[in-house]
Amino acid sequence: MAVGNHWHNSINSCILYFCIPYINFLKQIIIDKVLIKDSFTIGLIKSDVEFTSITSYIAIIISAGFLLFFIFTKRKKVPEAFLFLSFSMALFIFSSIIILIPRIERHTQNTLIEFFKKVNDNPC
Repeated sequence: MAVGNHWHNSINSCILYFCIPYINFLKQIIIDKVLIKDSFTIGLIKSDVEFTSITSYIAIIISAGFLLFFIFTKRKKVPEAFLFLSFSMALFIFSSIIILIPRIERHTQNTLIEFFKKVNDNPC
C-alpha cells in the first residue's frame, strides 16, 4: 500500500471523529425514512445518548499528531516525528477510551439493559 493511501485513511478518520457530535441529527432521518425495518435496531437508534462537541476535540489531537509527523518528516527529523506521532496516538487512544467508548456503549447496550431489567421481574 502506498504512503498516500495511509494519509487518505488518516484524514478520513479525522473527519469521521469531527462528525461524531452530529450523529444525533441523522437519527430522526433514518427513523422517518424507514431505512431500517428491524425493531431492535430502531430501539438502538432511538436510545438517548448525547455526543457533545468534546468528542470532536479527540480529532484535533490526532490531526495535530499527523500534521506534526508530516512536518517533521519533511524536515528530515524522523525521531521527533515518530515521537509526536506516538504521543498523539497514545493521547488519542486514552481520550477515546475515556470520552467516546462509554457513549458508544450506552448507544449500543442501553436497549438490551432496559429489556433485561423488565424481564428480570418475570419468572421463567
